[in-house]
Amino acid sequence: MIPRAKSQAAAEVVPSVPEPTAPLPQAPVAATAGPDGYPQLPAVSAMLGSATQTLQSINEQARVLEARVVQTQMENEAKMARQKAVFEQKLKSQEDRSRAVVAANQRLSSEIAAIRANITALQTQAHDVQAANEIMRSEMNTLEGKLTRGREFLLSSLKNLDDTKAPQLAVLQEFNSRHGSHPQHLGKVLRGTAADVRPNKKKHVREVMLQIPSNDTNDNDPDEVSFLALGTAHVQRASQPAAGANAAGSPKDVLNMLGQAVTTLQQQEHLSEAKLKVMFLTNFKAGVKRYAALLAEQRKMITTRKTLLAQQAELRVADEHLQVTHSALQQQLRSFGLFTQKLAHLALAPTQEATELLRHLPANVKSGMQQPLTHA
Repeated sequence: MIPRAKSQAAAEVVPSVPEPTAPLPQAPVAATAGPDGYPQLPAVSAMLGSATQTLQSINEQARVLEARVVQTQMENEAKMARQKAVFEQKLKSQEDRSRAVVAANQRLSSEIAAIRANITALQTQAHDVQAANEIMRSEMNTLEGKLTRGREFLLSSLKNLDDTKAPQLAVLQEFNSRHGSHPQHLGKVLRGTAADVRPNKKKHVREVMLQIPSNDTNDNDPDEVSFLALGTAHVQRASQPAAGANAAGSPKDVLNMLGQAVTTLQQQEHLSEAKLKVMFLTNFKAGVKRYAALLAEQRKMITTRKTLLAQQAELRVADEHLQVTHSALQQQLRSFGLFTQKLAHLALAPTQEATELLRHLPANVKSGMQQPLTHA
């Protein structure tokens, strides 16, 4: 282009004008000159066209991975929450069963305490009644000895004071034969009445002793409470991978790091699930042991209650027997007291009243018995 301009300028000739001086050659223009004429390189975006697209793709993938990580974390939390709720419900059901056994054991303990208190009261009452019965038996033995001496005294008095054949009374017999009196007949009547009144000691002792039947009562035990069979599962805990990978500057390293983070998150999810399951099994096994211990305690308390109930039933039978014997002893003593009271009245009565008293005197102690005494 420049040589052609020079040739055209050399061919043109201007005759009237003096020949001008030759023009200065122009400097070459820069091919990549900017608006200010200085050289300027292309824009960075133009130079990094494919790289920018790759970076945008990497950013998009990073956002997708980030969203996936967040979603995975939320899903893991929701899954763990559901699993935790299931485990807690099982533990709650187990604790409810244990609490029911605890309540039943408390009721058994109260029943056992009440039975023991009743047994103590029955033992005290039986001891008191038995002591009273012994006192009344002692009274009877004393009365029996005294009456034996009284009988001997009466027999000796009758023998020593019998003057029916005395020679001093012959005149009375002659007088009675002339006037028709029969004093001997009256003496026979009196002796016959006294013979009827004479107590039979052996027969009286047999009447005092009573036969008291006794019955044994048995209580049926409630059915044995069976153990709760529970199974446990073995949990293998996953090993946690080593963390702390160094951050790389290349996009490929960034993608690899994000992918590894997702994998690590999944492994941590499995580890957390295994840890939760181990904690549940630990608590569940402890609950099983507690439940078994409560059932064992309940069985012991049921056995104790059965033994105490049997002892209480035996004490009640013994107490009833003692009460019946006590009432019989009281009645026998009262009847004998009334009988001896009438004998004493006869012995202390004036001679004029003796004939009438002998007519109404009971033949033996039994015919003078009153109704049994009532006890509160």
